[in-house]
Amino acid sequence: MKEEEIKELSDKHKLFVSEYVKNNCNATKAYMAVYDVDSESARRLGSLLLTNIDIKAAVNKEIDRILSDKKELTLQVINEYKKIAFSDMSQYIDPMTGENVINENTEKAVIKSIQFDTVRNPNKDNPEYREKFKFELYNKQNALDSISKLVLGLSEKHELTGKNGEPLDMIINIVGTLPKE
Repeated sequence: MKEEEIKELSDKHKLFVSEYVKNNCNATKAYMAVYDVDSESARRLGSLLLTNIDIKAAVNKEIDRILSDKKELTLQVINEYKKIAFSDMSQYIDPMTGENVINENTEKAVIKSIQFDTVRNPNKDNPEYREKFKFELYNKQNALDSISKLVLGLSEKHELTGKNGEPLDMIINIVGTLPKE
């Protein structure tokens, strides 16, 4: 389809395209950001909206624009690393109860894997079943290292030299007392 054949999108459709790309091509999150609906409706309607040829074309055009703009692409990569590096366990577990607090609004870009099991309560007086979950987050240190490399230009190795490229003189001060022999 040629660009001049693409119909002009409504303001809400333009906003959906923007939110869709911003949310890593997550139609549910994009739809919920634009329209006031529950997550199940957003899942169905967001998916349906992506079947619209004009919206698909606008999404492809926006992704192509971002990929061709290195500054914007770098900012998006840094923002994804920031989500990982500055995530907090309290986003996923209630610190008071230890219960799972993950829901449809939880930022899942930092979760590497998640597993739910149903287990029986060991209390014989109350043999009810409860949900047990286990999840793994992406490595925060790797994300911080990557941010350092991208933003600060830091690399893995640093060679330090003294004046005129000579080796550094090192003086080590030891604080405390040595044991008597």
